[in-house]
Amino acid sequence: MLTTFPIHINLQNRQCLIIGGGAIAVRRARQLLTAGARISLVHPRRPAALKVPIQNGLIRFYPRSFRSGDTRGMILVMNTFNSKPKFSRALFNLALRRGFLLNSHDQPQFSTFIMPALIQRGSLQIGISSSGMSPSLSKRLKEDLEKMFDHEFDQFFQWVASSRLKIIKNHSFKRNRYPGIQELIQGFKVSGKIQYPKGWEKKVLPNLLKGPNH
Repeated sequence: MLTTFPIHINLQNRQCLIIGGGAIAVRRARQLLTAGARISLVHPRRPAALKVPIQNGLIRFYPRSFRSGDTRGMILVMNTFNSKPKFSRALFNLALRRGFLLNSHDQPQFSTFIMPALIQRGSLQIGISSSGMSPSLSKRLKEDLEKMFDHEFDQFFQWVASSRLKIIKNHSFKRNRYPGIQELIQGFKVSGKIQYPKGWEKKVLPNLLKGPNH
């Protein structure tokens, strides 16, 4: 079982590398752009969806295959190839030697960190991780929770955040801020119910445990 430590990292103006040019690479590029990272992308073909940020200089694009030297100076590397285990293993060993953070998509065994299923509403981020044990369950949790954190929640969150800043500005002492900040969220509550597959413990699990010859 993979044991991980949850952390948020500041990538503002930090060098990050994306290897690949498919849908996952595009998604990671957009996430890193939002984080303010300085992005390099290596792939023989330029992703059409990233044409504008590449042309605007927000992403440095190298139209070729990956070279080990591409990782020099990088704090974080995203390997978006999940069908090349030999490549991922070699890249993982390189990460251990050079000390950069590495995520190999859907390959926690070849990663020094894993990506949580992420719900984002403005500055609020809710990460859901199974520590690589069940990414599909993490994804389902994300999909269901996203419905709860709707447009109204986004508006409420922005109101709480802006009101908090006003309270801080008007009260120099922390002890005078606390009552007002707590009042902002008075009455807010998240509630829900978990529904499990019917008979999962008797029917589903034994079937999954059976080998291919059964």
